[in-house]
Amino acid sequence: MGLYSIELTPADTVAQQRVFQQELVDLLGCRELTILPPFPDYGLISQNHSPKALLKVVNEVVLSRRSAYDKELGWLLLPLLQADKVVGVLFAEDVDEKYENPEDLAFLERIVRLCVDKLQGEKQRWRDAETHLWRREALIREIGIAIDVAENEGSLLPRRLLGNGPRAAHFTFICFVATPAPEPWAGAGPVWRQLGLQVVESLPTEALAAHLGGGYVGIFWPQANIGDAKLWAERLYTTLSGGQGKVGSGGEEWNLAAGMASFPEDFYDDGPSLPWDKSDLGERLIAAEEVIRRASLAADVAKKQEDEKIMSYHTLRERGLVGRDSALEQRLTPMFATDEPGALLLVKLDDWKIWQRQHGSKGAAVRAKRVLEASKSDCQVDSVLDWVGPDRIGIYLPGADINTAEERGSSIRELVKSELSTTVQIGISVHPCPGFAKRDMLNNARKALAHTGFFGPNTQTLFDAVSLNISGDRLYESGRVEEAVQEFKRALTLDRHNVNVTNSLGVCYAQMGKLQEAVAEFSRVTELEPNDFMAQYNLGCGLLNLERADEAESAFSRAAELEPDNAAAYFQLAKLGKKQNRLEEAIAHLKRTVELKPSWAKAWRLYGEYFLEKGSDDEAMNAFKRALKINGEDAEALSGLAVLYGRAELNQEIAISLSRRSVELEPNNVLFVQRLVELLLQYRELDEALALCEQAMTIAPQNERIRQLQEKITAAQRESTS
Repeated sequence: MGLYSIELTPADTVAQQRVFQQELVDLLGCRELTILPPFPDYGLISQNHSPKALLKVVNEVVLSRRSAYDKELGWLLLPLLQADKVVGVLFAEDVDEKYENPEDLAFLERIVRLCVDKLQGEKQRWRDAETHLWRREALIREIGIAIDVAENEGSLLPRRLLGNGPRAAHFTFICFVATPAPEPWAGAGPVWRQLGLQVVESLPTEALAAHLGGGYVGIFWPQANIGDAKLWAERLYTTLSGGQGKVGSGGEEWNLAAGMASFPEDFYDDGPSLPWDKSDLGERLIAAEEVIRRASLAADVAKKQEDEKIMSYHTLRERGLVGRDSALEQRLTPMFATDEPGALLLVKLDDWKIWQRQHGSKGAAVRAKRVLEASKSDCQVDSVLDWVGPDRIGIYLPGADINTAEERGSSIRELVKSELSTTVQIGISVHPCPGFAKRDMLNNARKALAHTGFFGPNTQTLFDAVSLNISGDRLYESGRVEEAVQEFKRALTLDRHNVNVTNSLGVCYAQMGKLQEAVAEFSRVTELEPNDFMAQYNLGCGLLNLERADEAESAFSRAAELEPDNAAAYFQLAKLGKKQNRLEEAIAHLKRTVELKPSWAKAWRLYGEYFLEKGSDDEAMNAFKRALKINGEDAEALSGLAVLYGRAELNQEIAISLSRRSVELEPNNVLFVQRLVELLLQYRELDEALALCEQAMTIAPQNERIRQLQEKITAAQRESTS
């Protein structure tokens, strides 16, 4: 029936044990009352003083569907029945002895059945029959439970069997919106009456979908990270809208968009505390509504976009569409208006995620604030300390230079470790810094902190060219090449002779097609570090693209001298040798390449092509087979091997099959088509050969060889019919 079926589940009874406590605790006169799932795992009851005995009794109650009373231990266990299914077990300790009496026990069982019926009635009212979606109240309840667990226990247990040990509580909330939403829309609105069942059938096992009114549908997905949730949302968006962003039928049409919020990451606005205080039920509802509000806000922004119909709240923050200034930034803004020297320490709490997992978000916040207070006690009076995120503290030291800042960072690390038994990482930036304004201090400290991450807990790093190199590499890896170029240029203002930065700048220029600039940077690297293999290799690649073959060959030869066991340089030398008609030399370089890297399919294929051109068919066949063993979809190797099979007349079917596959993989490769046509002509499959010739002529109408083959095939057809 599904995890969120309309019928009661063990997860429902466990989550709503307060209903049973309100009705039965006073009546039983017991010390404690707990609802257990049927057949609970040992870990769930391991804190009990007799877990093995309890587990045995629980299993007996579930199997017999009858109550059990243990006078010696003072235990009472009653099965929670819905029809013939056990949906939980009520476990009471230190129960009044009168419940040993069957009449009193029967009375108690009737009250328990009423509680179960009450829960079932509530749950039925939370499901909408028209859309198959849950009502808003059910969603609010689930989010409220999750947030309560996150704040107080740190562990969001899966609903199916409530186990698997402690984990940091997190979930993703996805909000789909259909527009326009003509008012008034009753309930879910017409579009979700059409699409609700599709949404339900597409849901991940643990997720719950509910209509929110006004054209909005919310999806609560426990334990899902934002990346997985986005991939799933994209698939659902495509399913519902056919990828066009429009849904509807019968003359009605709506636009579809979606927003996402990740808990708790998207809810830390100012320091380690969440933006609500759930002291009572009313506050719990406020927290759940805030989750819905943030995802809905992202959906509202997405629906106004032309090419981005799924957006996250995190993206809104990155683009400045919602407030993102930290508490520290707000306090430092007036100070950054002056040009007075100073230092900024960005302190990251190493144990933040562990605290969340073990103590919940409230317990984690308490421990984080202790680190802030300890740091404050170690700083001068005019220092400014405040939050830059849930697990980061910013410390501004007016008038401090590099030495003072590094000493203060070391002192804070020692104090935190000795007094609080935890550790921190620290990124440090100072002003003045060549090429940077004072307002750049926080960003520079962030980059220094990322640099610190390479060294692990309880370390610190001063912002420098290496910090910028790391930042530039990340920009490059994310496809933001022009921004990476600017980052590497800034790094060179701090260290003009940094080989790694200069090489990275050259790689960016090459990626952008600025080959002259790339070669200039690679040449500079070889001047700074003449024995650097990668610099010589990159220089060779740049020169090769500029068709400066002799210079490229010198660079690759030097690279091979520096690292004689690196296959890449020999591979490039082989390509150069072939281009300059030095076939024997090219083959020798390829032989060395595959000796050093026998798993390189492209090298084996090129080896085969060179042997094919030389006329060494046996060697070529072996090389092509090695290439295909590594990569069975190598079209060039398939085509070359087909030529060899045809040439040797070894097997007509294999030859044509290999050639056909190469054309399937690369239908616009005229050489592959030509080779297939030649094989078909050789084996007198004239109709297919002629059709392929006509196809090839549309791709390359000036190809003389294809035209000649077409004439041969036409002549052969006339001959066969005469």
